[in-house]
Amino acid sequence: MEGNMMSFLDKFSPGIPPEILDNQSYLELNKMVSLFKDFVSRHYILETYLDRDEQQADFSFCIRALERDFLVRAFKDLRFQYLAGDEVWGRVINFVNCWSAKNTLEHKHVNNIWFEMDFAEYEKDIPQPCLFFDASQVKNSRVSNEWLFETLKKLLDSNLVDSLRDEIKNVIRNLPPGTGLFQVGTMLARTEDRVRIFTHQLTREQITGYLKNIGWPGDSRKINNVFNFIDNYSDGNYIVDFDVTREGISEKSGINFGLKNNKNLSFFLEELAKHNLCNDLKKRGVLSWKGSSCRFLGQDYGQTALLKNISHFKVAYLPGEGIRIKAYLKVKGVYLKELFKNIAGKETALNF
Repeated sequence: MEGNMMSFLDKFSPGIPPEILDNQSYLELNKMVSLFKDFVSRHYILETYLDRDEQQADFSFCIRALERDFLVRAFKDLRFQYLAGDEVWGRVINFVNCWSAKNTLEHKHVNNIWFEMDFAEYEKDIPQPCLFFDASQVKNSRVSNEWLFETLKKLLDSNLVDSLRDEIKNVIRNLPPGTGLFQVGTMLARTEDRVRIFTHQLTREQITGYLKNIGWPGDSRKINNVFNFIDNYSDGNYIVDFDVTREGISEKSGINFGLKNNKNLSFFLEELAKHNLCNDLKKRGVLSWKGSSCRFLGQDYGQTALLKNISHFKVAYLPGEGIRIKAYLKVKGVYLKELFKNIAGKETALNF
């Protein structure tokens, strides 16, 4: 199969609201994505702060386990060689090669990875990624999670990972019973001195207790104020993220959540606006991010349904800046040829 990232961007770009990404920003995004044209993905996210007038957004895309061999092949292409010579990309390529190779820890435990390209990277000759990998197999049980540290050493300095080991183990050990992690992130484009942790979905009560137990240094009253504000609109399932550093748990943290009813989106944005957390520009952009279309992505993929929705919102608690809100605008591609093939297969099995 051929790479499809440029095809996807070409097809869904007419639906990107100018309030989220203006023409100049889109041209810079297009230029950067051309470097990844041989990548295969069908999940994309534009991430934007709702209180900023800048029509800019970070760009993320997911590579599933089914698509990792195409990623390995893309890295070997001559068009990618000058990126491959970069130290950060070299570590990413090493990680992906291990993920693709059978009988490795990464191949066994990681179901998908996400690349996040910060807006500041768009115009660089060698844009660098932040990389997040699936950590859903990490549980607060007696099962060894050693694979997590070996995987991190593919992306970060080994001495750093060893220095963070006890703190990360404490983070895992204090997870509420029956829960685990969602993702682990390496912020390679920003700083390489920390690991970002995302829990699995937790309740409000579980998060407040959990942050206390792991020694989160922030103000618990502010977190409660956040929950008081969003509880009326959220679906009640929250993912908390924070960084683990040599100094301990970061005060900077995030509460990720979806809405319990998409019909409440306009009311939610109005409420944010009352508290100066969302401006009119971004409100228009978010409200216009909806719907679906069908586009032909070439012989390999055929007709593809492009589904737009809001993946989630995030309340970002930033020391010195207070609370800010991000929206994560998602595009998912459904290959109709693949969908109908699967349906036909199930019907054949039932008839048999």
